[in-house]
Amino acid sequence: MCLFGSHTLEQLKQRLEWISRSRFLRMLLRLHYRRMYANTAQTIFGIHFDSPFGLACGYDENGSLYDTLSDLGAGFVEIGPITLQEKDGQGVEEAVARLRLKKPQVRLIAQITKNEQILEQDAYRDFSRSMALLYDFVDMFVIDSRSGGVTQDVEDLSEVIDKLLETRRYFDVKRPILINISQGVSRSAVDAILAYAMRIGLDGVIVRDCPLVDYIYKKTSGNLIIVASGPGIGTPEMAYRMLCDGASLVEFDQAFLRRGPGIFREANQLLHTLRKDSRI
Repeated sequence: MCLFGSHTLEQLKQRLEWISRSRFLRMLLRLHYRRMYANTAQTIFGIHFDSPFGLACGYDENGSLYDTLSDLGAGFVEIGPITLQEKDGQGVEEAVARLRLKKPQVRLIAQITKNEQILEQDAYRDFSRSMALLYDFVDMFVIDSRSGGVTQDVEDLSEVIDKLLETRRYFDVKRPILINISQGVSRSAVDAILAYAMRIGLDGVIVRDCPLVDYIYKKTSGNLIIVASGPGIGTPEMAYRMLCDGASLVEFDQAFLRRGPGIFREANQLLHTLRKDSRI
């Protein structure tokens, strides 16, 4: 299809916004790109995913494009990173208003962070409020430990995560909470995060550094759910390798921008073929 071509990230998002307003164009996208197979479905935390391949955060920060991205073949979409209140008014409350009006047709992961103006010691209030508002509209949460969030230091993480686990007890349904492990984190810091996650019974991690996927899977004996992400996942073959290394879900990031929306169709077809041939 000629709806997608060379573009910057902002141009791509503008194009997706334009397409999302047309039921006809969305139908064309769905017919052309979306390929789902019974043997590629994945269930984790009791949540059914039509495909283990999804889209990383940064493309749908405020929860306005998730259904159009589903039309392109994404099995899930990570919205955000999103704060309680953005300067331009595009924060959690606005995202919830949209989600309430239009129930998602795709599984959603919400990456939440704190507003930069909030002091670190008060960060847990921002996170707890964001999680509470989004709780009925998304399937799981990622705690952003990069810019504007909390650090990769376990003591700082625990200040937020421990309170979020307490907040979650007030809800009837248990939504999984994952820690984001960004690129460039030292191995000792990763080990400390994993030990903390296992000790408190955290649900999983989202890993932005591909070589860590196999390491984390073996280190935790497969007891933590792993979502693989990051720029290193540039092809369907690399995404498949992440599944082999122990990831339960895999996100495309820059590959979606470089290769176009067909990458979901290619990844789903590859996994379907391999599983059909009983090679995995």
